[in-house]
Amino acid sequence: MAISTELKPTKTPFRNGLDFTKINEKFALKATILSGRHKGALILFPSDRKDIITIGTSTENDIVLLGAEINHNHFSVKPGTFIDNQIIVIPNNGLVELEDGQIVDIGQKVNLSLPAILKFGDSSILFEREYDIKKVGDKIIKPALIVIFSILIGLIGSSFIAKQNYFYSITSSSNSRLETTIDKTAADIAQLTEKRDKTASLIRQYIAKMELDNFLVVQENPDGTVAVSGVLPEGSMPAWRTILQWYDGQPNLSYMVNNVTSRKEGDFELSIKSVWIDGDARLVVLSDGTMARIGDVVKGGWIVKNITNTKIIVSRNGQTMEITY
Repeated sequence: MAISTELKPTKTPFRNGLDFTKINEKFALKATILSGRHKGALILFPSDRKDIITIGTSTENDIVLLGAEINHNHFSVKPGTFIDNQIIVIPNNGLVELEDGQIVDIGQKVNLSLPAILKFGDSSILFEREYDIKKVGDKIIKPALIVIFSILIGLIGSSFIAKQNYFYSITSSSNSRLETTIDKTAADIAQLTEKRDKTASLIRQYIAKMELDNFLVVQENPDGTVAVSGVLPEGSMPAWRTILQWYDGQPNLSYMVNNVTSRKEGDFELSIKSVWIDGDARLVVLSDGTMARIGDVVKGGWIVKNITNTKIIVSRNGQTMEITY
């Protein structure tokens, strides 16, 4: 399904554009295609959109983009409210690069403040709000405060001068309480972050001790939690359960999200049909007909790391696998 840069109102929602009559245009979530085959296309979503927005080549996605190295369900975006002005980026079957060059891998999540530019394959998208409520608030509130204070000064007149010492006392007290509240909030955030980082460090150490660091990835989340993700062979699950038992006995650690799954020995979703090697040029053909080079993302989000005349090496979520043929 191609994206049109000219979106027209319609009575029913449709992919790559929604009913404009149902969109609060002032705070609508706007997605602009910056590069790739569909450069210049614009998609708007309602300001109160809560459902995940999917992006990829499949026509089942909310945003359908065709291009090199873009997968059928490449990644998703979870909108926040127009007040917090954030999104959560969730790679599904492909990597996503942030504006600062950070790579978000499959199985990871990242919170971003808007505006945010996401790069994937040969394309990039800018997500932003049509209007930033904070900027709008500044434009409305600041002039209003100036008018209000001007009126108050005119009404109070000389009596204001007589009571300025009392007013100064009240203002100073309010400012002091506000500063105390801000300091306490900053201290709470710092304490939460320190606790999260300590938890992540201890879990990483235990994972390495149990020799599971080639399979599992530990991620610090912005909400203060720690997530552990990966796929373990069934034979390694007892070691993981030992880590979970250790964690349960540590009441002072941050909350851990367990995203670890297992697979049967020898049960693997990829198999090789043939391999072509000509000097530095290397190509593998999988049993489902997929052709991939080193660095390509294949079925299940696996990344091809190396191709030799006897095997290929793939990785996902910190797990590395060798497939022989």
